Amino acid sequence: MKKEVNADLFSLSKISMVIRFLVISDFFIWGSWGLIYPIFAIYITDNIQGGGLAVAGIAYGIFVFTRSLFQIPIAIFADKTKGEKDDFWFMLSGTCLLILTPILMIYIDHIWQLYAVQVIHGLGNAAIYPTRMAIFTRHIDKKHEGLEWGIFQTMMDISLAFSAFLGGFIVSSFGWNTLLITRSVLYFLGALFVLGIYRQMKKGKILFAR
Repeated sequence: MKKEVNADLFSLSKISMVIRFLVISDFFIWGSWGLIYPIFAIYITDNIQGGGLAVAGIAYGIFVFTRSLFQIPIAIFADKTKGEKDDFWFMLSGTCLLILTPILMIYIDHIWQLYAVQVIHGLGNAAIYPTRMAIFTRHIDKKHEGLEWGIFQTMMDISLAFSAFLGGFIVSSFGWNTLLITRSVLYFLGALFVLGIYRQMKKGKILFAR
């Protein structure tokens, strides 16, 4: 029995490189998310003319509604298109939109501008998550599905916990603009690991495989 457990633990070193890149990419992306959303209402109150708790709630609602509206059509299109090339490009383009949104937030000071940025943020998330999860599901290692989903979720939780602490520290020490730039940098790092996924797919000649 012990030998079997040891073999399962050793298999951690054999996890698909596509899965590894996805986990690391999402670690940075969720970290960027965690930097600001615990203090999102405070950001709006401090930086947006007429901003307050109601505006924060509406802004978050616009983000979630936009993501919900476009996720399923994107997922249906990706499922109907042969191969994973479309999944990859949706994922990369969505991540690029996420890189843009914190930079835009540096320059906004009106409520309507905030809402517009939230629409862009929602579109970015709608593009990346159905396609990201599809790729993860296809490349997950057989007999270790629970383990690899567990690793994924644990890494996301660690990222959110650490970034929530870090976000408060950055704002109190360096200000909101530094926080927003840090968010954009984390999204950029996430995008770099998306490119790593493309290299692995191309190397394994599985970019068009189902």
